[in-house]
Amino acid sequence: MNDLLNHLLSVSLDCGPEGIRKPGTGEVNVFNLDSGNGCVELRAASPVSFVTLVWSHATPSDSLTLGDAWERTYGGMEWLPLDGTRLNPWYVLTTSGGTTQGFGMCVQPNAIGAWKVAADRVTLILDVRNGGENADLTGRTVRLCEFVSGVYTGMSPYRAGQNLCRAMAPHPLLPDRPLYGGNNWYYAYGKSSREQILSDTKLQAELSEGLENRPFMVIDDGWSVLHTSGPWDSNERFGDMAALAREIKAMDVRPGIWIRFLNTQDPMPGIPRIHGKILDPSDPRTLTYVQGLVRKLTGWGYELIKYDYTGVDIFDGGLDHMDVFPAKSGWHFADRTRTTAEIIKDLYRTVYEASEGRAVLLGCNTINHLAVGMVHAARTGDDTSGADFSYTLRNGYNALGFKLMQNRTFFAADADCVGFLPNAIPWEQNLEWATLLAKSGSPLFISCAYGTLSGEQRAVMKELYVLASKQTEDPEPADWFETRRPVQYKE
Repeated sequence: MNDLLNHLLSVSLDCGPEGIRKPGTGEVNVFNLDSGNGCVELRAASPVSFVTLVWSHATPSDSLTLGDAWERTYGGMEWLPLDGTRLNPWYVLTTSGGTTQGFGMCVQPNAIGAWKVAADRVTLILDVRNGGENADLTGRTVRLCEFVSGVYTGMSPYRAGQNLCRAMAPHPLLPDRPLYGGNNWYYAYGKSSREQILSDTKLQAELSEGLENRPFMVIDDGWSVLHTSGPWDSNERFGDMAALAREIKAMDVRPGIWIRFLNTQDPMPGIPRIHGKILDPSDPRTLTYVQGLVRKLTGWGYELIKYDYTGVDIFDGGLDHMDVFPAKSGWHFADRTRTTAEIIKDLYRTVYEASEGRAVLLGCNTINHLAVGMVHAARTGDDTSGADFSYTLRNGYNALGFKLMQNRTFFAADADCVGFLPNAIPWEQNLEWATLLAKSGSPLFISCAYGTLSGEQRAVMKELYVLASKQTEDPEPADWFETRRPVQYKE
């Protein structure tokens, strides 16, 4: 599907860092595939950094535009006026006068990319660096990406966005049943134990009583010997993790677990590290190590693996700045013959293949456009909170409204949890958030200790769990042109 990008004006190949472009050498081919998708291939004759393509295309000057985020939204996604200088990661929608246009990179590309849309042209910039320096792709022919474009009439911009997502991801990996249940992070914040997890599991069993689709109880950070870092062995508060998984299953709840693959205090002799601390995912020994961890968790009996921090770890910081490409200058992977996108995809593929279908994979802080097809679910926004509802308003509401078009088109789109802490967030606020999630058709996870909810509150949550266990709804945000925090949805 490439209806709009037919008049290519220019192609440039660069070998300098972002903002300091220098002409590079090599051949870039742009052509249409039998599928109708456009395709960009590069055969480099020297190390390269960016490939830029510019098409002639008219966009109404009064258009509003919506791009994606590099990995997840940090509360800032919104419809904005047309601006030909703005980077729109992965895809962009423009809408004016009842017509919506879409331009997107198909998922699992071999480059990190962003679009710019001006009144008279459309630009696609492909970051083909290795970390923050040139990649040495000399002698290789690399299919950098496939791309799609289309015009949508007779439908809302939201439904147009869903159609664009389907075109970018024709073969998503989806869970075999809707995901919902508990996650202990937003009330425990890492201070937990085997006994508390079993108490949390009892709550999940009671809230889901009589439901055919059983909930998860996800053990978040706090079970291992170190905080947010390996070695990935249990601490004295948790003991035998395989036994704990069996006890959770015995309560008719599905066990899940959190992990951070690339950060460990284990010596790991011979394996290079990036940024002085993170296992280098371009090294095969790192992937073997990750493979072993996945098999360790599934061997213990955990049926969901929430793996975290790959974005922050690889890029050495948050990815909330949409106006610049993720990688900072001045670093590279040990293997410089592949692009950053290729290296990240190999990491995600390793996790997927090592799981052997034995666990639902929930990517948290994954580079979602690269992970589609290799994770069943992905976090679409930054953290909510059990203590300060402003985080939930900024991050959760924004993610739900502006990323919901990715739900069931890319993966199960997880806008994050509802956190219940005694004497913290008023029940009415948490209820609104829980209701929005339950009625969205996307995952609903709550963080709640056993005795926190009153009998009346439990009854309300049981009703929401019925919806969450089925997730048949497919609403669209009705107020997302007016606010970053949509609260009104319609079928």
